[in-house]
Amino acid sequence: MAGLSPTFDHPRALYLDGDADFNTDQTTISGYFSGMALAAAVGKGYEPLTRVGDRFPIIREEDVRMLGLRRSKLEPQESKNLEDSQLKWVTAEAIQNEAQKAVQTIVDDAKKPTYLHFDLDVIDPVEMPALAGIHAGVHPRGGLTYEQTNSLLKQLKKVHLVGMEITLYDPTLDQDKKHAQRIVQLIKTVLEP
Repeated sequence: MAGLSPTFDHPRALYLDGDADFNTDQTTISGYFSGMALAAAVGKGYEPLTRVGDRFPIIREEDVRMLGLRRSKLEPQESKNLEDSQLKWVTAEAIQNEAQKAVQTIVDDAKKPTYLHFDLDVIDPVEMPALAGIHAGVHPRGGLTYEQTNSLLKQLKKVHLVGMEITLYDPTLDQDKKHAQRIVQLIKTVLEP
């Protein structure tokens, strides 16, 4: 996201993730570093991490849209941080119940330059077991199905995508590469015209 700031004035981030990643070094219980990534990007937490690139904050809270968050994964203070923020979000449960309506309320400006953070833990671990950290028990049930994720990504095709990352795939847990093939299909859903 920091790399976009010289080119785009206030890009938006779509944060497709089962976690909020909205802890700081002062609020985390787990100490899990990636659980602080979004907080750092909006200027909260350990100062050297919040000052990457030429803009502070890296991205404004009001320019972040979270999709697929599972409230069961929030730490208590992280939940409060999220409630007190200007971030907009749609939970996995809302997407499961009424995907198109839920997403439409959050993906409001299709022309705005958009960075997509796609953490595979938004998908239920039963359907995507090749997740880094799965043996540590950090990926509880309750995520989106593969089909729900694919449907969600189809809705994002109209967004002006200027950058993208995919995280949490562990190839050592995918010996037959079945899940890698599914990930490639999900990427195609977003990128193919």
